[in-house]
Amino acid sequence: YSSISGNRIKDWGHAGIEFFAGPKSDTLYGVRNNLVLDNYITNLNGSHGRGIATDGINKGCQDNEFKSNIIRDCRAPVQFNGNNNKFHHNIIYGTKNSFIYPNSPNGKGITFSRYRDSLVSYGHRIDNNIIMNNEETDIEFRNFFPNSTHSNPDIKDIFIRNNIIFTNDDLDPDPVT
Repeated sequence: YSSISGNRIKDWGHAGIEFFAGPKSDTLYGVRNNLVLDNYITNLNGSHGRGIATDGINKGCQDNEFKSNIIRDCRAPVQFNGNNNKFHHNIIYGTKNSFIYPNSPNGKGITFSRYRDSLVSYGHRIDNNIIMNNEETDIEFRNFFPNSTHSNPDIKDIFIRNNIIFTNDDLDPDPVT
């Protein structure tokens, strides 16, 4: 496996860390069994950018673990597609709407979003995170292909457990440093 740990990632384009295995990827050559640990990811000055993104065809982007990361002030949500990925003990704080997409509310905490018919999103574990002070929905499920003939057309088997999720403007304005 590979590991991405102890980094400070700031003001990038589309995604601070992205794992992608699709639609032209062979499932023999996926993005699997990787660890993303203890990174500080922020995009306060960017026009659009999510802290973490996983995307994949069935069994292409799977069994990756995201642990103890701080993701703050991004301009798009953490995006989880692929299958059987784990996201735990992270902080998502202050996701804002992207000003380059004024008609698309991007200030969400986490999204599970099948935006291509060939991609899957199932079997993820989202545990023991703090998701707070985002401009839009904290957790979103969005399937652009609900009537697909794909072998795994549904966003399903997502377990979201023991998270602290809230918005409170009376808190310390900078609780994550």
